[in-house]
Amino acid sequence: MKIPILVLTTALWFATASAQEQKPAAGDTAARPSKPKAAAKVDSADYYFKWGTALCDSARYQMAVLKFKKAVILRHNFPEAWTEWGVALSNLGRIDEEFAKYAEAIKIDSTYGEAYFNWGTTLAAQQRFKEATDMFKKGIAAAPKHPKNYEGLGKLQSQIGFCEEAVKNLEKTLQLNQANPWAFFWQSGCYARLKKKAESLAALQKAIQWGGDFYKMEAQKDGAFNSLWSDPDFKKIVGL
Repeated sequence: MKIPILVLTTALWFATASAQEQKPAAGDTAARPSKPKAAAKVDSADYYFKWGTALCDSARYQMAVLKFKKAVILRHNFPEAWTEWGVALSNLGRIDEEFAKYAEAIKIDSTYGEAYFNWGTTLAAQQRFKEATDMFKKGIAAAPKHPKNYEGLGKLQSQIGFCEEAVKNLEKTLQLNQANPWAFFWQSGCYARLKKKAESLAALQKAIQWGGDFYKMEAQKDGAFNSLWSDPDFKKIVGL
């Protein structure tokens, strides 16, 4: 069947007009299409959180602070962002502000174990051992399945001479996360101080298994192992 010329002409005219409407004229910003939906994610709290984390990873802490601040403005109930903001502040030496951010994270989610761990770690670094111990214990009570607070408490106890308690807490963190060479290393040092050679060497071998030869070098210079430095089995393990 032949289509009348008038119908073809009219259809062609509509197609041309439609194409012209979709293509904005030069300089006509009003005719430009809106941003794609994916672009809306640029302003999300997660975006700024990830940006801040990446800046922290590259030691650009001042810029990271601004990104974490933006993240919590967009979503106040964001304990991860409050906590990482605190970490960035810690690296800038702004300790009181750091603690305030951890406190806000805990206020939002009292079971968020990472905030207790970071808070306790900074207290320990300042040699505020009683406060650090209490903070790690609060973290354990609030988040018993979070391994880092057992680790933090065990490390602190190993450093201040409470080796038996340290071994127990380090064992707990290893039950929750076996792939932790530092926990094995600190446990090994505690066993060495307790004159438990077999347990010390077994834990040291685990540290090396999970973390590599770095822990051989650490054991050669860490004073916790001085009772084993002349031991032939210890020397064999650390490559002396």
